[in-house]
Amino acid sequence: MSRLNPVFPIDDLSQEFIKFISRIHRGCLCSFLFGLGNIEVSTLLGADFPEVNSFGETLLILLYAYVGFEGTTVTAGEGRSPRRDIPGALITTIVFIGVLYFLIQAVSVFTLPGLATSDAALADVANILFGSFGAAVLIFGAVFSIA
Repeated sequence: MSRLNPVFPIDDLSQEFIKFISRIHRGCLCSFLFGLGNIEVSTLLGADFPEVNSFGETLLILLYAYVGFEGTTVTAGEGRSPRRDIPGALITTIVFIGVLYFLIQAVSVFTLPGLATSDAALADVANILFGSFGAAVLIFGAVFSIA
């Protein structure tokens, strides 16, 4: 019988399962980089800026996308030199995730021309790149990574 986590009332086996599914989901998102051959750089350079009135909506989506990076500071006291290490870790995380999200978005836009009208954009792109099994794995991973 596994012991209960004092912070979250989920047993260790459930935590390991959630971590496993989350890794699969991240792997699926990173595998989108195989679609980099679909990107046309000239189209990216000629894009228009979004309208100013949609800035609030965009900011809300960006904040949601980056939620979780601040979890790094929870264990800051356990490190040898948190004053030195934590700022660098936060900045590195934000930059890495920003670049990864940009590349995923670029692959998605060029792989699925009707991306804006899609109800499940990443699943549709995964279906094009990896077939129905890849889309199912991505959806399954997304469900557990959000929970």
